[in-house]
Amino acid sequence: MAEPAVETLIDRNSGRPWPWHFRASKSFMPTPAFVTDDPEAEVAAALAGLGYAQLANYLVRDEHLQAGRLVEVLASDAPAPWPVSVCRSSRSPMPPRVKLVFDRMAEALGTAREFEAS
Repeated sequence: MAEPAVETLIDRNSGRPWPWHFRASKSFMPTPAFVTDDPEAEVAAALAGLGYAQLANYLVRDEHLQAGRLVEVLASDAPAPWPVSVCRSSRSPMPPRVKLVFDRMAEALGTAREFEAS
């Protein structure tokens, strides 16, 4: 039986594919059928049915899941979320436009599904 097609994201710093991570520190280095350094292109390839992909939560839109265009597999083996911090200098006043972006990022990172690139 043929292995299913796999998509992977390239680490722009090393030029190597990112390994897939799973719960309990298990990792897997797939042999990809599709390689990109653009996370949105990886999502587009998954939506086009090119293969399996391990996608960051914020890239997966609820409407794709609800419509069945994306299907979550191995949910019980999903890795724990990575901690993310939004930091800024407190030494100078923050311009309103920077505060708006800072507040929006902090809000969106608190609930990844709410993040929408615009």
